[in-house]
Amino acid sequence: MFIQAYGTGTLDIHALNFVQSDMNRYTWQNICPSPVNETGLDVLLLLRNAFFIHLCASTGKRPIIVKTHNVNAEMNGIHPFPAMLTAGSVYLIRDPRDVVISFAKHFGNSIDEAIGHMNSKKYVLRDKDICGFHMTGSWSDNVKSWKNACVIKYEDLLEDPKENFTTILSALNLRVDKRRLGKAIRLCELERVRKQEKTKPFSETSPKTDSFFHHGTSGHWKDILSPDQSRKIESDHREVMEQYGYLQSNISEISNVA
Repeated sequence: MFIQAYGTGTLDIHALNFVQSDMNRYTWQNICPSPVNETGLDVLLLLRNAFFIHLCASTGKRPIIVKTHNVNAEMNGIHPFPAMLTAGSVYLIRDPRDVVISFAKHFGNSIDEAIGHMNSKKYVLRDKDICGFHMTGSWSDNVKSWKNACVIKYEDLLEDPKENFTTILSALNLRVDKRRLGKAIRLCELERVRKQEKTKPFSETSPKTDSFFHHGTSGHWKDILSPDQSRKIESDHREVMEQYGYLQSNISEISNVA
């Protein structure tokens, strides 16, 4: 949404076209010889290079910004992000204790189920109505696979949006204009996009929930997770959480509201 607002000076959450997705239904079906939702993951992996080449050719824009949840590692001997087609990357990381709450709501899972999915090395996001796939792997493996990306903490975006969105623009080789930057940040404020979502369902809203935009805050997990659930996440992902400073305040050592 920020890239859309920065590029156009306006923001309609129902018309986001500045950033593509590697699950773009139209592009996948154009390069797939059979219905995409009936095609196996092994075949889709073989077609990913063709997908990106077709995406580049059809948009005519350089560079193309692509949103993904995929792990940046080989799958069946195939790399999902070929170096010859990749100019760079920005990785958004968020405290997994907050992520698990959004994860559970979006997919209609319990918190415990979501914790298990986030620790599965072979976890794949896909259903019969979605083209393509997201082979996310575990939360820790996903983070570590993008080690060469420009890593931005979601919590830092909340605390200092100007500095961190400036970093993102620079990493994407986009010229930084302070006036446009400030306006784009204002257009993306959570209350503004919530108002837009109330007028019309957002395209990425899951049928398992009534809205896409929820709290969007930092530390919401302190009011939701039980001590056992927080300890499980901390145990599963301790190395990466420590690396990015997510264990400085440890819920497992204090009481909380389950």
